[in-house]
Amino acid sequence: MDDMTINVLHLKKSIGSDGATESILNIYEHLDREKIRFDFLVYSSDDNRNVRRITDLGGKVHYIPIEKTKIKFLRVFNRALELYRFLKENPYNVLHIDTDDPYRALELLIGKLAGVKVRIIHAHGIRNAENNKGVSTIKRIVQDICKKLISRTATDFFACSRSVAEWMFTRKVLESDRLKIIRNGIGVHNFAFNHKVRDKYRNLLGIQDKFVIGHVGRLVHVKNQEFLLEVFQEIYRQNPNSVLLIVGEGELERALKEKAQNLGLEKSVIFLGSRSDVAELMQAMDVFVLPSHYEGLGIVAIEAQAAGLKTICSNTVPQETKVTNLIEYLPLELGAEGWSKTIIKYQEGYKRVDTSSQIIKAGYDIKQIAKELERFYICRVKPYYNG
Repeated sequence: MDDMTINVLHLKKSIGSDGATESILNIYEHLDREKIRFDFLVYSSDDNRNVRRITDLGGKVHYIPIEKTKIKFLRVFNRALELYRFLKENPYNVLHIDTDDPYRALELLIGKLAGVKVRIIHAHGIRNAENNKGVSTIKRIVQDICKKLISRTATDFFACSRSVAEWMFTRKVLESDRLKIIRNGIGVHNFAFNHKVRDKYRNLLGIQDKFVIGHVGRLVHVKNQEFLLEVFQEIYRQNPNSVLLIVGEGELERALKEKAQNLGLEKSVIFLGSRSDVAELMQAMDVFVLPSHYEGLGIVAIEAQAAGLKTICSNTVPQETKVTNLIEYLPLELGAEGWSKTIIKYQEGYKRVDTSSQIIKAGYDIKQIAKELERFYICRVKPYYNG
């Protein structure tokens, strides 16, 4: 066993800049990669920063092209068939499915039929459509069937938070010892407040004397940046020396830029796109705002607290993110004016403190999480190793 490299296949729909991908790669960076190797299997080909990051770390990204057809059943069948062929031709010790919905049950079943001994379903969030009260009865029945199938085809169950686990898994799984809460870890000390980094980045961005509101997230409906712009409009009306930094990319980028322009804020809202220096950018911020419609966890709220930032979140963000007294939760029903009153209280500044010990104690240190997962892989695969 000592000479064996455990090969783990992560199954994702795509490699993007989403929180789940970032979390997996952060773990991979801190694993002993002579013992554990991550490869990825995806259904859409991409060439982006995280794809290159995987190859730099020694992993491979495999792509299964699925012929597009209007008949959904055929798409699902073809995907299942190609996955089975891939797993038979490329034997892996572990199939690790990363998802935010229970519809990956079929892929778990395929993994079992293909002979993969360790099959992990890892819930990273809650799919928007499934979180709405308007989901049809038929869809809920299908969800329940999938959840029951998951309980019979997975060998292990991971979730980034208890609330996500309660949504994704059956009661039987929730009460079993096969469920593990694997927190989305961060490099705690990378985020610790640093005056020199703050001054450097504020100079680079030309915001030395500004009141800086910050946000990090995919530019999609669930993150609610439309509301954020309305909140910032109220802040800017009271303090024209304010700026809003938005870090991230996504399908709503053009619409959000147009909205900023229509609100007369185009010179005060800075869209920074996808960045690898989020820890440094957070040093430059004065208040971090996360007005999401919902979050599976909201790891950026943990990162913001690690940077010593006052962090204002919607009350749909899980309370598990409260690891310091820097965070406040507000209902979206309070409206833009109500949110702006809370945020603008901090325009005169406050003492930024080192919260590293609190973040580590709460279990969000990426080094600890990586070591825990490394031990898990080794212990789970060892009984099947006949080398």
